Amino acid sequence: MAEKKQYNLRITEELIERLTKLGARCGYGSGNEFAAEVLDQYAELLADLLIEQRKEAKTFREKQRNRLLKQLEELEANNSAKSSLSKKPGR
Repeated sequence: MAEKKQYNLRITEELIERLTKLGARCGYGSGNEFAAEVLDQYAELLADLLIEQRKEAKTFREKQRNRLLKQLEELEANNSAKSSLSKKPGR
């Protein structure tokens, strides 16, 4: 079994009561045991969500960058075309 350590977390009495009641409802021997399991699962889920969010943000930034570069290229091409038209003789 994994070594257990104790953290001195400051939580309200109401939360302790909720964890104890919910732990008993779920078949845990104590509120502490239930809280440890919940914290472990929550930490794992939150880590997965943060990793996914970072990937999505990176993908979004890359798409936005490519879109802006394309718009810039189109703008430069249009300006170049207008510039070459205004330089033609007879205008």
